[in-house]
Amino acid sequence: ELFFHAEADADVVVVRQHRRHGADRLQVALLCHRLHNRHQFLNIHGIGTRNMIRLSHAYGKEALDKIQENPYRVIDEVDGFGFATADKIAMALGFSSDDPRRLYALLVALAMNLCVAGGDSYVLRQRLQERYEKETAGVEGNFDAMLEEALEKRSLVQEEDRIYPVTQYDAEQFIAS
Repeated sequence: ELFFHAEADADVVVVRQHRRHGADRLQVALLCHRLHNRHQFLNIHGIGTRNMIRLSHAYGKEALDKIQENPYRVIDEVDGFGFATADKIAMALGFSSDDPRRLYALLVALAMNLCVAGGDSYVLRQRLQERYEKETAGVEGNFDAMLEEALEKRSLVQEEDRIYPVTQYDAEQFIAS
């Protein structure tokens, strides 16, 4: 009896022909369906082929599970993802707008965006707080708590009233040395 055996390696399905009795075609169909659903889910939420490949390289077969667990992780862990895409996915998954993971990612993204927009490697704390509070209006989002967490995790660095995204700070330190 001729049957097909499918193996999943990240987002690629390899189908091989085998001759055996009692082949479980249902298992093959389910595997192909699961992989199709993963691609469909990612595509619906604005993740194109290039970013699907990036996710596959970063997370392998666990890509969808990791994204569903915390979509904001892709901002730091996978090139090509920013807050807007991660937030779009999170909202589609039912994450609340006051989820601490969202607020943390928002703060770090705002710091970088304000630096880039101002042409500086830092943003003044007051400016960052004003923008954060504007973006989180109507949401329980404690700026001081989020900033403290970002400083502890070294996503942001503070010197006096200047807040640096860590990449900007490290670049400044390298240039100064």
